[in-house]
Amino acid sequence: MSNYTARGTFGRRSLFKAAAAGAAGTAAFTTGTSSLAEAAAASTRSKAGLGGLPTDLQAILDAWSEAPSSYHNLGDWRRVGYRRGAIQPSPVVDSVTPAQSLGIRPDTGVDVSSALQTALDRLGAAGGGVLKLEPGRYVLDRPLFVSDSNVVLRGAGKGKTILYFSRPLRESLDAGGNNWSWTGGQIFFIARERLATSFANDFAAELSECFLWGSTLAAVAPATRGADVLFVDSTADLTAGEMVALEVDNPTNYRLLKEMAGNIAGANTYDWARYGARIATPTAFEDLQAWRWPVKVIEILSPRSVRIEQPLRISIHRETPARLRELGPTIHDSGVEGLTIENKLIPQTAHNLHPGSNGVCFQAVYDCWAKDVHVLNADVAFGLTGAKSCTMSGISAGGRSLHHFVACRILAHRICGVETRPFTAGRKRRPSLAMSVLHGR
Repeated sequence: MSNYTARGTFGRRSLFKAAAAGAAGTAAFTTGTSSLAEAAAASTRSKAGLGGLPTDLQAILDAWSEAPSSYHNLGDWRRVGYRRGAIQPSPVVDSVTPAQSLGIRPDTGVDVSSALQTALDRLGAAGGGVLKLEPGRYVLDRPLFVSDSNVVLRGAGKGKTILYFSRPLRESLDAGGNNWSWTGGQIFFIARERLATSFANDFAAELSECFLWGSTLAAVAPATRGADVLFVDSTADLTAGEMVALEVDNPTNYRLLKEMAGNIAGANTYDWARYGARIATPTAFEDLQAWRWPVKVIEILSPRSVRIEQPLRISIHRETPARLRELGPTIHDSGVEGLTIENKLIPQTAHNLHPGSNGVCFQAVYDCWAKDVHVLNADVAFGLTGAKSCTMSGISAGGRSLHHFVACRILAHRICGVETRPFTAGRKRRPSLAMSVLHGR
């Protein structure tokens, strides 16, 4: 792809826009496997859906549509979002608890954060369920943590149920410093063990933001990109249906980075030592010391082979030893629906000095969602770190200018956004501060 940029005709952004146009919005929910590849294939075969593309770019898209799981220049965009696009997000446990039945009422002006947190924790301890909020305005002095699987916080709709947070995270949690510029949310999906470790590290990014990886379950033999069968030294510690982490070492010869870059000519001539030192010699950030990919084992085929739910995204080589590990403490099948998060309006700060007037954050979780959620006066409206297969639909932001509308950081895999509209419900009331750097949209 680098030759296109050099010619000045189009680059990576143009390539992705063209592919997206051909796919015609097929990243939306489907029943069964996403139809993205099929739609792109039909478009490229007809030559009509992408009108006027250069021949060489058309050839790339044609090749991708024939083998999307193994093509080296473009990723496989299928199987995204909740349950890999198989079904729409919905509560696993459908019992509903009205917040009013617990004495939690709107429009009182009284802080209800402790009462709501207790209600969410009790639902989690009971196996899950929906905590339903009536229309109105709820005042909260602290963030809400969803730290259990199968827990859903549901309002009556955007603009109807409003959670007003009177303090940014730096103040309410007395922690984090400027790290809230890229993590944390007023509604924060995170396992308790992960949260405790983050608190101990003052939420520093260099000390790991992702899953708290567990024990090694099996060593993995070399395999090619697109394979869905892995050969291992033993399947004794593996269980069908379990989400695990595939971990691939990042050696100092840049072999992994070349593979991630498509293993094409440009990847082999690139000056990794000069321009990619931070990821080529990953000593500063723990999360860069290996490539890790949460993936579900769906079938034990033999004492030394398993089938995984999604095809390999990269090839595994002898120079890049790999293994399957426990995912560690996590949550899944939890979500937030139908409400507005309103942060107290405070002046915007310069880039990466944000106090944490954030919205929703998913950290070290999988199969979670945010649906029909609006965020006002945010630094980061929606954030994902170490998040696998999460879906955000009908989300929006408003109020003052923000740092990120959606921020996908380290190890955010297979995230699906449907009808995401920054600033659709209320235009920015104030312009961006100089050096605030609005980006990540």
